[in-house]
Order: sequence, then C-alpha cells, then structure tokens
Amino acid sequence: MAELENNGVTNGAAMRVSPLGCLLPASNLDSFIDDVALASSPTHKSDLAIAGAVVIAWAISRAVEGHSWASIVDSLPAVARQAQEKRITTFSASLAARLELALNVVRQAQGVESASEQLYQLIGAGTSTIESVSCAIAMVELSQGDPNRCAVLCANLGGDTDTIGAMATAICGALGGISAIDPALKQQLDEVNHLDFNRYAIALAQYREQRETS
Repeated sequence: MAELENNGVTNGAAMRVSPLGCLLPASNLDSFIDDVALASSPTHKSDLAIAGAVVIAWAISRAVEGHSWASIVDSLPAVARQAQEKRITTFSASLAARLELALNVVRQAQGVESASEQLYQLIGAGTSTIESVSCAIAMVELSQGDPNRCAVLCANLGGDTDTIGAMATAICGALGGISAIDPALKQQLDEVNHLDFNRYAIALAQYREQRETS
C-alpha cells in the first residue's frame, strides 16, 4: 500500500467516506485526518483528495454528535486547510478558500435557481474534489439540511450529480436522522437496493461507541 502513488485529485475518497464519518469520533482533528488518509490510501493519497474526504467525514461525525449545521459549517474551511496542508503533494488551489467561496455564493444568491447556476458556473460540479466537495457543502447549506430537498437540488444541479448528492445527503441524513427522510423514498431505496440499511447504521453506531469508550 505504501508503494502506491495514487496522487490523483478526483472525488472518489470523499464520495465513499460517509461510513467513516459515522464511525470516527470528531474529538481530535489530527488523528481524524490520519484515519481518513489511511482509509483513502488504496485509491487516493493526494493532499486535496484527503482534505475533501476529511471535510465530508468531519461534517458527518459532528452531525452524529448532535451539533447544528450552523456550528459545523463554520469550522469546515479550517478543517480543510489543516488536512490539505498536513502533507502537501500537489499544486492544487485551496479547498478552504473554495469552500468559503461556495458558501458565499449560496448566501448571497437571489433564490435557489440562481444559487445552483452560480455554483455550477463558478465553483464547478465536476469530478475534481475541489469542485464537488465544495458544491456538496454548498448544497447542504442551500437545502438547509433537509435530505429530501437536498437530493432533488443535487440531481438538478448537473455535472457529477450522483457523487455530489451522495456527499451532501449523507451530511443531511446525519443532521436530521432517519426521521428526516421521506418514508416513501426510504422504502423505495430499500426495495431497489435489497439491503437492510438499518443493520449497517446500528453496527456503525455500536463500533463508534466502542471507539469513544476505549
């Protein structure tokens, strides 16, 4: 594993990191970054890819702890900066700065359609971590943490919609819990995927409790 370079800046690590956010306590950011970097290393080792994964996982972990989105979102640029600068491997622009720009776009836009269009044109909705993670965080802000609304907004955004939606709705789900998800939509997901997501949620919660008490 150590011999793999994997210095790409695409969004795969951030896209699949949500279970780690459920599992890892957000008590020590430096250790949190190390754990996310290790989990990401089979496919992504770049500073930017790891920073993006850390931002998504940290937001989920803090949401699981019961923190509000308002308190979480304000911390994310600093989290991104620390993660990206821990081990610099690329010439990438700052994820922290892009997050701040994306959030400002949403907060200053005149309506949802305007916000979505500006995010697509200015921040980008492609497969690069710096675009898609920033867009995902902005979508949580735009939807005010509602997972159902967030899913629709992400689907209509354009670009790498499924990845942006996966990251954004994972955070929204952690914020609101299962009661925030439309029961009809959840039933459809269960039927289509033939998976018992409750089993995974319970297992992750148990493993997290073990880590917190160890």
